[in-house]
Amino acid sequence: MTVHSSAHVQDLADEFFGPLAVRLDAMMAKYPPELLSRFEEFLVDLHSTMNEHLEQDNR
Repeated sequence: MTVHSSAHVQDLADEFFGPLAVRLDAMMAKYPPELLSRFEEFLVDLHSTMNEHLEQDNR
């Protein structure tokens, strides 16, 4: 099954998330790419660790 949105829903999403994207871009521009890359690595590791823990608990 595939879910598709209408143009109206996309317009509403753009209206809501567009200003947030601008703010996030401005905030992230204050940090060097190397730091953002390290933070991304941290988030990936955190996500992986949490998933491993949840899978272990479900056995």
